[in-house]
Amino acid sequence: CPPRSFSTDGCNYLDATNRIHRLKMTEEGKAPPLTRAQRREMLDKSAELLEGVVAARPSWMMAHRSLGMAYQKLGMLDRATEQLRLALELGDRSPELQSLVVDHLVRSGRDQEAMAVIQLIEASTPWLMPKGVARQGAVAALRLSMWDSALRLNQSAAGDGVASTLIEAQVRLARGETGPEVERLIKQATTQAPENPQSWHLRVLQLHRKRRDDEALQVIEEAGRVIPDEPAHLKPLTLAMCYEAIERFDLADESFATSHGNNPEEVWAIMEHVNYLIRQRRTADCKPLLNVLLGPQSKLGKQQRADVIRLRTELEALEVSSYSELGQKLKILGGDQPVEKASTPDLKAQLAVSRRSSIRRDVNRTIEVLEELGKRRAIDARDIFQLAELYQSTGRWTESWNWYRRALEASGNQPEPLAAFVVGALAQPEQTAELKSEMQSAIDRLAAIEPQSFRTAYAQARMLAIQGRTAEAVARMNDYLAGVDTLPAGEIFQQMLRENRADYALSLIGRLAEEASDERARQAVERISSLLADVGTAGVVSTLQSYLESPEVNSVIRAEVIRQVGAAFATLGAVTEARRAFEKYAEESKAPDASIPLAGFLAQRGLVQDALKIARGLEGKIPASELANTYIFIIRAGPGTPTQAEWVSTRLRSLGGAAGAQSQATPIQIAIADIALFLGKTESAIQTYLTTLKSDPDNVIALNNLALILSFIPERRDEALKLLTRAIELAGPMPELLDTRALLQINLSEPSKAVSDLEQAIDQVPNNANFLFHLAVAWMRLDQTQKARDAMQRAEAAGFNLQSVTPQEQKLFRELDSNLARNAT
Repeated sequence: CPPRSFSTDGCNYLDATNRIHRLKMTEEGKAPPLTRAQRREMLDKSAELLEGVVAARPSWMMAHRSLGMAYQKLGMLDRATEQLRLALELGDRSPELQSLVVDHLVRSGRDQEAMAVIQLIEASTPWLMPKGVARQGAVAALRLSMWDSALRLNQSAAGDGVASTLIEAQVRLARGETGPEVERLIKQATTQAPENPQSWHLRVLQLHRKRRDDEALQVIEEAGRVIPDEPAHLKPLTLAMCYEAIERFDLADESFATSHGNNPEEVWAIMEHVNYLIRQRRTADCKPLLNVLLGPQSKLGKQQRADVIRLRTELEALEVSSYSELGQKLKILGGDQPVEKASTPDLKAQLAVSRRSSIRRDVNRTIEVLEELGKRRAIDARDIFQLAELYQSTGRWTESWNWYRRALEASGNQPEPLAAFVVGALAQPEQTAELKSEMQSAIDRLAAIEPQSFRTAYAQARMLAIQGRTAEAVARMNDYLAGVDTLPAGEIFQQMLRENRADYALSLIGRLAEEASDERARQAVERISSLLADVGTAGVVSTLQSYLESPEVNSVIRAEVIRQVGAAFATLGAVTEARRAFEKYAEESKAPDASIPLAGFLAQRGLVQDALKIARGLEGKIPASELANTYIFIIRAGPGTPTQAEWVSTRLRSLGGAAGAQSQATPIQIAIADIALFLGKTESAIQTYLTTLKSDPDNVIALNNLALILSFIPERRDEALKLLTRAIELAGPMPELLDTRALLQINLSEPSKAVSDLEQAIDQVPNNANFLFHLAVAWMRLDQTQKARDAMQRAEAAGFNLQSVTPQEQKLFRELDSNLARNAT
C-alpha cells in the first residue's frame, strides 16, 4: 500500500476486507478451500486490523460494517450487532444491515434498543425498511406495550402472512378487546398457516379465557387433523402448547414428551419442553432433558452446546442450598474471570445467578457485569434502572443518579421508568434544587400518562411532603382513595398488576380460590407471571373476570388498597391517618392476618400493650410461626417491658406445644430463645438454640444467634467460630454474620479484624445502629477514641436503642460510654 495514496488505517482496512472477501470466495467455491484453523486465523487477523481502524477513525461507517461482518463470522453476535448498529447510525441504511441488527436485538429480548433503531430508520429513510424489520419492530413494540407503534409497524409489514395477522390479534387482546373481530383474526391465522403453532395456541388460549373450554378442545381436535405430519415433532408440540393453554397439564406433559421422544436431534422440541417446565417451576425436571442434548449422541454445534450448559448451570443455581454452592455455579459461568473476557451470554447468565445474592462482593460483581453489558449496549432500561439502584444501595450516589438519568432517557414516556426514577430520586441523601426540579418534571410526565394511579398519587404526595406541605400530601392520598372507591374491582386489580403492587392481593385471592375449590382461578393465580407475558394485564383481568366480581375477592382488592395507602401515610409521617387506615384495613380485609400491619404500627410508636392485645387475638387464626415473628417484632420494636416479654414467652411456649410440622416449630423455638435473650436468660437461650439445631442443623438464624451468645463465654468461643463458619458457608458473608464475627473478634482481643468485618457490614447496610455501635467498641479497643466517638454518634443518629441489644452487649456499651466520658475533651 503506497503511503502517499493511503493512510495506515486505509491500508489496514483494505487488508482486512480483502481477507473477508477471500473467505467469501472460498465459501462460494470460487477459491481454494481453507482449513478450519486457516479460516479462524484469517478472521481473527481481519477483526484485529479493523478494531485498530475503528479506534483510530470512529466515524468511518464502512469500517464498522466490515468489523461487524467479521465478528458475525466469528460467532460474536453481540459485538457484531454493536458494530453494525454503529454503521447504521453513521448512515448505512441498507436493508441487509437493518435486518441483521433488528433481528438480533429482538431475538435477544433487547426491545428498547430495537425500537430505538427502528425509530431512527423511520425518521430518516422509512422507504428502505424491509417488511421483515417492520414485523420484528411490531413484536418489540407489542412486548413494550407500545400499542400504536405495534399496529403502525404491523401495517408496514402487511402481506407478511400469518405473522402480521397474529400481531394484530395480540395487540387487540392486550388492549382488552375480546370480540368477534379478534376471534376472526386468530382463526384466519390458523387457516393461513396450519403449521404455525403460535396461531393455534393463541386461538385456544382466547377461548379458554372466555371459559369456552369445550370449543377450545374442538379446536385442538381440529389442529390434530390439519397440522402436517412432518416434521414429526410439529403436531405433538403444537398440541402440547394448546393443552398448556387450557391448563390440562397432564396432556401437555404427554404431548411435550411425544414431540421429541428423548431424541437428541429434536433440539427445538426438547428446548420447548424445557421452557414449559420452567414456566411450571419444575426446574428439577429440566436437567434430564438438557442432559439428553449434551449426551454422546448429541448433534449440537459448539455454540449450541455452550448455550445448553449455560442454561443447565443457571437452573442448577436455583436449586442450591448454600452460598458456597452458589459460588461454584457462578465460577462455572466464568464469574471469577474479568468481565471483559466473558461472552455476552455468559455475562447474562452470571447476572441471573449473582442477582440472587445480596452479599456486597456479589453486588459489586453484578455492577461490573451490568457496566460491561452497558458498554456492549446489551442492556435494556430495566437493567439500567437496576444498575442505578445497586449504586444507590452501595452509597455511590453520583453514579446512581447518573444512571437514573440515563435510564429515563432510554425509556421515554413509559410509566414504570418514570416512577422508578422518582423513587430513586427520593432516596438520594441530599435534595438539591436541581434534583427537585428533575423530580417534579418526571412526576408531571407520570401524571400526564396515568393521572389516577397509586404511584402517581404517592409520588405527588412525597414531593409535597419534601416541600413541607404535609397536609396537602395527606389530602392527595385521600383523593386517590376516594377515586379508587368508584372503580370496579377488575380495574383496580389491573392497576395493581401494572404497578407491581399485587403480590399480597394475589396470595389472598389464591387462598380464597383454594377455599372455594375454584381450581381454574387458583391455577391462574399460580401462573400469573406467564399469563402476564402472554396476554398482558388486561388479559389476566379478563381471565379472572368472573372471579374478581365475587364479593369476597372484591373486598380483598379494595382492602389491599387501604393497606397500601396506610403505609404511604406512615411514610409521610401522618400518624393519625395511618392508624385510621390500618384500623379500617383490619376491619374490612378478609385476610386472617389483616391486623398485623396495625399491630406493627402501634408497636413502633411505643403502644406495645395495644399491639400485644391484637396479636393475642390472632392465635389460632394464622400460622403459629407467623404469629411468633409478630410477637418478637412487637417486643423488639417497642421495646416491651420485662413483664410484657415474660407474657410473650408464655404465649410462645403455648404455641410451640401446639405446633406440628418442623416448618412451624423451628421459628417458634427461635422466637422463644430470642425472648430469653431479651430477658437476660442466657443459659435458657443457649439450650433452646441447641435443641433447634438438633432438628434443623442448617438454620442460619439459629447458628448466628447461638454464636453471638457463645462469643461472650471464653471457653466456648471456638464453638462459636465453628457455628459462624458454617453459617457463612450456607448464606455467604451476610452483614449480620459479619457483625457477629466482629463481636467474636472483639471478645478474642482482635479488634482490628473486627473493624474490617464491621466496615464490610456497614458498607452493605450503612445506617444499621447496632453495627455502628459495635464499630465504636472495636475502635475503643484499639484506643482510637475519636473514631469510636464518631461511630457512636452515627449509631445514635441511626436510632440506637440500648434495650434492643443483649445484656452482654449492654455491658460493652457501659464500658464504651465510660471510656468516652473519661477521654472527653
